[in-house]
Amino acid sequence: MNQTHPYKEQIAEVKELLKVLATTYQIEYPAELASLFEQFSALLIYTLPQIPNRSSKMPGWLNALRHINEPLNLRSEQRIEFMNARIRDIPIYTQIPSLSVLTEVTITINRPAILERMMEAADQIVELLYAQDEYAILPEIMDYFLDLCYYKDKKRDAYRTPVHISDFIVSLLSQNRGPNQPNVIKFYDPACGSGAFLASASKYFTDRPLILHGNEKNDQLRRLALFHALFHGLDLQITNDDLPIEPLAFNKHYNFVLTNPPFNTVPLEQPLYFDGMQIQQQYHALILHALDTTMLGGTTAIVVPDSFLFATQSTVKRIRQWMLQAFTLEGIIGLPARTFSPQAAIRASILFLTRPESVQRQAATEHVFFYQLEAEGPSNGRTSSQASQERFSDALSAWGQRFAHYQEWQEKRHTAADNLFGIATPRDWPHEQYWYAHMEDIQHADYILLPRHYQPLKPLNITGDPPEALLQEYIAMQEEILRDMWELLEGVGGDGAI
Repeated sequence: MNQTHPYKEQIAEVKELLKVLATTYQIEYPAELASLFEQFSALLIYTLPQIPNRSSKMPGWLNALRHINEPLNLRSEQRIEFMNARIRDIPIYTQIPSLSVLTEVTITINRPAILERMMEAADQIVELLYAQDEYAILPEIMDYFLDLCYYKDKKRDAYRTPVHISDFIVSLLSQNRGPNQPNVIKFYDPACGSGAFLASASKYFTDRPLILHGNEKNDQLRRLALFHALFHGLDLQITNDDLPIEPLAFNKHYNFVLTNPPFNTVPLEQPLYFDGMQIQQQYHALILHALDTTMLGGTTAIVVPDSFLFATQSTVKRIRQWMLQAFTLEGIIGLPARTFSPQAAIRASILFLTRPESVQRQAATEHVFFYQLEAEGPSNGRTSSQASQERFSDALSAWGQRFAHYQEWQEKRHTAADNLFGIATPRDWPHEQYWYAHMEDIQHADYILLPRHYQPLKPLNITGDPPEALLQEYIAMQEEILRDMWELLEGVGGDGAI
């Protein structure tokens, strides 16, 4: 259960100030709101050193900027002029790489009303941090403002990985840690967006130093990720390469690679050849790049659209086959419908793959663990329902016990009955949320990896539900089948399929 902060009302007031600021900015400037986030973030970073250094929770980079405290008591245009004059002359940038993002932002807003609102919001944030001595307030406020200015901007076709999803994925990865852990753990996200996965990694891997490396080819989004990292107290390395590059040219030196690349069908300028496959789409090449940068014994977590798991296009099937042969597919977790709504109304799943610990060892995917996360309540075109914390906890527990539950699956195989897709599954499997598939069944199914394809039939309800309940269940099943058919229609669209 989420705890209510004693300063919840003050946080709400600051968020309302930022909302009014965004509305005022859109009236005065036709530019996208992301520019407002960048300029306000720079202003706020220069204002934060006014907070006394009395808490160990404050990020280290604040001390590097404390020597500019006094001039920032200036107001409006004077403060902006001071910042723009000094912004490229502070040598501390060479010592703290993330702060270099300040050298890329110039405050160009010159409307007095907007500048005053910016100053008011920045000063109120500082006052709140000073009064509460709780730095966690700042990431919460700025995450809200980032969503408002970038991901909820109706002019922009973009979505971000929700924090509860990135936290869930990283918490699962934390269970994939063997007994021989390196002194330094390296994370990589080749399409990091605003850095949600890397921020989550810093929460769950706290017992040793981390190297957090991201790549984001959208230069503005890269800057937003650096600001996001600063507010979260992280020191990220974010490159701006136009990935995917030739996969084999990249070093395999990351312990964990986790990514949610944008779903698209954009073609590569030139076909890419990888392990006998001709890759023509950026999306497919990015998936291979993520896998290829994983070190021996490392784990990759990739969020993919469900259409990737059952598309009949030859290239997609070949990639799925290669993944099963080159890696151990630990499991696939289906996300609730419309997890990324309203920015992306598409069903998606998470793949967890582990590379063999040595080049001599053959990867052997003998069986795959499937888990389907369900949302709380109905989900339709107007409503986005998310899984409750309890359901995420159930998924974490099942993941941790997946090998023990596989023995139960094996013991029940003698009671096999064909499911809706003709796959032999235990007749009375008692766990509705998770099940397994054997490699031979996946091969016979043309390497389809959609969780529902291998789901056992539900036990019959001998008590008998009322007719209206049965009809509602039947309608829900038909709606789900219809969604799958629409995704399949996209998946059979030739080279344009994901």
